[in-house]
Amino acid sequence: MPQRRYQPPNVVTPDDGTVPKDGQLTILTRQSTLKQKERHVYSQERNPDELVQEAQRMGFADIQVYDWDTGIGAYKTTIEDRPALRFWLSELLPSGKSRVLMVSQEDRLFRDKWETEHNAFIRQVATHGGWVICGQRIYNFRRDMDCEQFRLACKYGKQYIESHIIRRMLPALHRSAMAGHYPGGYVPWGYVVDYDEHSPTYRRLVPYVQHSVLVVEKVFQRFAGMIQPTVTELARSWLRDGLVWPFFGEDVDPRRIRWLDAHAKRDEMLGGILSTSDKLRRFSLMLPIWDGVRELAK
Repeated sequence: MPQRRYQPPNVVTPDDGTVPKDGQLTILTRQSTLKQKERHVYSQERNPDELVQEAQRMGFADIQVYDWDTGIGAYKTTIEDRPALRFWLSELLPSGKSRVLMVSQEDRLFRDKWETEHNAFIRQVATHGGWVICGQRIYNFRRDMDCEQFRLACKYGKQYIESHIIRRMLPALHRSAMAGHYPGGYVPWGYVVDYDEHSPTYRRLVPYVQHSVLVVEKVFQRFAGMIQPTVTELARSWLRDGLVWPFFGEDVDPRRIRWLDAHAKRDEMLGGILSTSDKLRRFSLMLPIWDGVRELAK
C-alpha cells in the first residue's frame, strides 16, 4: 500500500489540554546574580517563592526549584551552557519524572540571537509531551498556535536586548561615563556621587578621601605585594587585620548611606563597614578611572 506523500509529525498528539499534576513541577530561575533576588523585588524575574506559591495554587504537590542557571544569560548562550535547563530537557522530561516546567516569563528561557535554541526547545518538549508555564500562560507545544506565540515572546525579548540595551542604553551610558558623569549603578569604593545641583561636579564621581587612601594602600598595594594574589586572600587579610571602610560622614548624600545600610554589614565595634570578596572583586571596575584616586592619595 503506497504511503502518503505527507506523513503526520512524529510527536505526541495533543491531549485534552489538562496539565499533568501527578509528577514533579520544575521551576527554573535565572537572575544575573544571586543578590538580585533580594535587591530587585519588582523585577520581571519573580521571586522563586512566588512561583512556588503559584504552583501550589494550581494544584501541584511535588515542586522542585533549580537556580543552577543564575548568572548565565539567555542571549548568547545555548541550552548546553545552562545546566538546569539542560537537566530538565534531557533527563527529567524524557524520563517522565517532570513533564511541566515553570518560569516567570518566556524571555527568562530564551532571548537567543539566531532563534535556534528556542526552536530546539519547542521540538524537544513537544516530542516528549511536556508543558511550559510562563506567568499566566500555559504552553502545549503540540499545538501550532502555542509554538508561534512562544516564539514571538522570545523574539520580543531578543529585540529588546538588541534595539534598546545594545543600540541605545549601553552607548548612552558609555557617553555619559566618558564625559565624567555618573552613569548609574554601582559606586566604586573610594568614590561618592556629588548630588549638589549647584556644584560644578554635579552627578559626577568624586573621590572620598577616607576611603580612597584605603583603596591605594590596603587594596591595590596589598594585592600587588602578595606572592599568590587572589581576591579571596585579600578579603581574609582584611578580616585578620580588622580593617573596615569607615562610616560616611554627614557630608555624604543620604542615598549612598541608605544603600550601604541595606546591602553591607556594619561593625559598630570596629567603626565601619566590613568588606567581602564580592566587594573587593568590584575593584576591577575601577581600573579605567583609577588615576584620579591614586593622585589624591599621594
